[in-house]
Amino acid sequence: MSSKRPTPKVRPVLLQLGLLLLSSFAAHHASILSFNSVSNSAFTKPLPDVVHSAFPEFCDQLGNGSKCPEALKWLAVAGPDKCVLVTLTVTITFFLLLPPVNLFRLLNEFLSIYNLLQMCRCLTIVVTTLPSPSPMCRGVKTIDELPPEGWFLAPVYCQDLLFSGHTVLNVLCSAFLFQFPTISASPFLKTALFTYTVFACSWSVLLKDHYSVDVVVSTLLTIFLFLNKLEKIRYYSQPKLKPKRIVTILETLINIFVLIIIGPPAIVTDKLKSLLHKPSKSNGFLMQTPIARFKNLTDFTFPANYLTIKTASQKPFQVHYVDVKPKFAASQTILCLHGEPSWSYLYRGFVGPLVAKGYRVVLMDFNGFGKSDKFYNKADYSHEMHKSTLIEFIEQLDLNRFTLVVQDWGGLTGLSAIRDSRVSPRIRNLVIMNTGLPTGVDAYNVLSALPFLIWRCSVMLLGSRIPVKLLFALDLGRLRQLEGYAAPFPDHRFKAGVAKWPLLVPLSGRSKVAEDMKEARAFLKTFVKPVLIAFSDKDPITRGADRDLKSLFPASAPITHRVVEGGSHFLQDTHSTVICNYIAEFLEANKSM
Repeated sequence: MSSKRPTPKVRPVLLQLGLLLLSSFAAHHASILSFNSVSNSAFTKPLPDVVHSAFPEFCDQLGNGSKCPEALKWLAVAGPDKCVLVTLTVTITFFLLLPPVNLFRLLNEFLSIYNLLQMCRCLTIVVTTLPSPSPMCRGVKTIDELPPEGWFLAPVYCQDLLFSGHTVLNVLCSAFLFQFPTISASPFLKTALFTYTVFACSWSVLLKDHYSVDVVVSTLLTIFLFLNKLEKIRYYSQPKLKPKRIVTILETLINIFVLIIIGPPAIVTDKLKSLLHKPSKSNGFLMQTPIARFKNLTDFTFPANYLTIKTASQKPFQVHYVDVKPKFAASQTILCLHGEPSWSYLYRGFVGPLVAKGYRVVLMDFNGFGKSDKFYNKADYSHEMHKSTLIEFIEQLDLNRFTLVVQDWGGLTGLSAIRDSRVSPRIRNLVIMNTGLPTGVDAYNVLSALPFLIWRCSVMLLGSRIPVKLLFALDLGRLRQLEGYAAPFPDHRFKAGVAKWPLLVPLSGRSKVAEDMKEARAFLKTFVKPVLIAFSDKDPITRGADRDLKSLFPASAPITHRVVEGGSHFLQDTHSTVICNYIAEFLEANKSM
């Protein structure tokens, strides 16, 4: 019986290539996503650090410091980069001692782990607003000052990364070197390698390039990912293996080639963005989507109604809405607000059941969506504009004692509008589904925010070329309705509103939208009218937000909490009958209030 170990499975080429491209994109846009005028100040005082406090007069990255040893000044200049250069040189030397297929495969595993870590690092850049400890940090006054080359070659800005890239490379290289027979068989070499690795990681903290926690987090995550691939790495670290598959070599060559062309990452991302984001020749106002786009929607045949909305910042525009009343006097009006990138078509399954129960149902399309007018430029869309539109819409229709139904961005907009004195007296009940009132992303909620951060990054890259039909296909998994959701957007010119709304979700607690969300949350603490909270159990974007929203209302508020089992993000489409029953039961139970 042969004792030969089986060859580990080869990772698909496209998966590795996609990982590299996603990493390059994240690196390129991390500084833009995280830009904050407060934390990007060169005068912001760094946070205290136990190592910095213990060595206050040690070397900095210019070789200065009253207690900087003369022998280390040459190494201190340019920070921890020289340590990384030494580590990479030693690692590459050992890699080159391997047979070709082993070299390619081991490099492939190295790049795989490195790019996962790079994406983690970029996500921490997105969500942190702490001041950097680096004495070389450069304050940035406006987002236009950010260079195009991304974080690989960019200057040091004054927000902290909470993730040390130098540590990642030092630890990852050392972890690979420990697997080589020459080193693993020698206690002296292992001790020397371990000592140097500890020094190289500590060096960036001693020079005040990072906080201690940056190095600890980077070290632990690097080791965790490395150990998950330890069996493969050990297999390919052996020098006597023969070539197995040509695809292994081709896969790694592709990965290396992509790394070369994306360093700096802007070479790929900027060219891709220049193709995707060509400015429109028309710079004014885009009227409604041609009505012919909606003629084949057999499940959405409601009469179209329009209101003219006048705001202070834009020209007057028309907002489309559906208004269906029962045969006899309506017992109550229900106003339904959609989110991103849907429109009133999402609520088509609500109209029949709720009208049959004696309710008047109103479905509104926000500007930029559905049959409402659309702007060419993303800059014309703002949270304040959408909120003002909703307030004026309610006033013009003179809706009184109505039930407001919100989901996704309809929730962020609707829940921030109800505190307005022109709306709050008119509200009778609230129905809240798959939404939230986010005030920014921080280290405490970064894991729960990951799906949204990935979605936001995708929107930044694709812009108005975002594939609406594909998004709904991924969530709903059904083909029949996809044409209906894509109908308002004949081409990319009509999607500026779709491309802008995700970017308005606050990442920093200091943004204007975050301030509005905080005020809305404060208002809900005084809201004592009936509330129905109905969230689906399979929505990766808003999972857990129902508990957060429920905690905002006072104990005296009559709250009904429902979980829609098997529901996705767009639960109105897949579970309209269930939700309509929940709403009818809720309104009947609270009709006397």
